Amino acid sequence: MVPLQVFPKEAVTGSGFGPAVALGEAIAKPLQLQLTITRMMERQTLDIFVWGSIDGNVWGVRPILTLPHRYYCGSYCHLLDLSEFPSIRYMRVEYKIQDWGHSSSHTVSAFELTAEAAHELVLAAH
Repeated sequence: MVPLQVFPKEAVTGSGFGPAVALGEAIAKPLQLQLTITRMMERQTLDIFVWGSIDGNVWGVRPILTLPHRYYCGSYCHLLDLSEFPSIRYMRVEYKIQDWGHSSSHTVSAFELTAEAAHELVLAAH
């Protein structure tokens, strides 16, 4: 399986949604998600929610995966087993950036999220 670019590497200045991404070969398979944060301002958190859809238009009432709060730059791996959601054909990212200290009118983060087939060693560890 060719890795999927779920959210392209880019700088964001607030909360929002990424594009709808067709799963292709990844339908109903376990995926290893790689969140890479390359820029994070002091006293800022990044929350990532992964949403699934059958048709790319209706996204349901809750995300299929919620990642832990992130405060620092780095790479973080997460497992998403799409066999639990066999009808999902698309996914997209919702991201929320929050300041938790002083209020800042200029919040900037840069990150990307990729997905690839989870290898058996990763599955055995979970």
